[in-house]
Amino acid sequence: GHMLGLSHSSVISSTMFYVLPPAQDASALAVEDQLAMLRSYPEPGLLPSLSQLRGNVTSGWDGHGIGGAIVFAIETVSGDTLGCDYTLPDDGAYHFIGLPAGDYYVAIHPLDASSAIGYIGPANINELIRDRGEVLFTPEYWDAAESNDDDGAAKTAVAVTAGTVTEVDIT
Repeated sequence: GHMLGLSHSSVISSTMFYVLPPAQDASALAVEDQLAMLRSYPEPGLLPSLSQLRGNVTSGWDGHGIGGAIVFAIETVSGDTLGCDYTLPDDGAYHFIGLPAGDYYVAIHPLDASSAIGYIGPANINELIRDRGEVLFTPEYWDAAESNDDDGAAKTAVAVTAGTVTEVDIT
């Protein structure tokens, strides 16, 4: 994955997780890694037929974008995390391309090297996230009542389908 330009993933079952779990075979990229490759090297003619899930993570205090947040796309039926992205420092933007059609929970977590994310920290990702990522915010899911003081454990599923763009902003 590194040879192809991928950085580390916060999905523990991913081949690109920064520490390979025992008995994990690293000879092939996991689904999450393949989606990261698609996002890194998209074929322009293919993009209109793929699903897109994107949005911004912003501070509820002053509205600025939160950079370096981990955003997870979690399949509601299986509970599997099929996508992981890191928000951009300036606007808190994230973007998943090519998720399989279905319903997903969208969750954010600070890249704080805690046990909840397998001890991965900003330095395990890349220089941009290492130098400009924020870690002082509360993990939460997106829900239909999204606001700066909503229940972080409340979650609402988001439908993702091929050929559509779904926008999910988290405050």
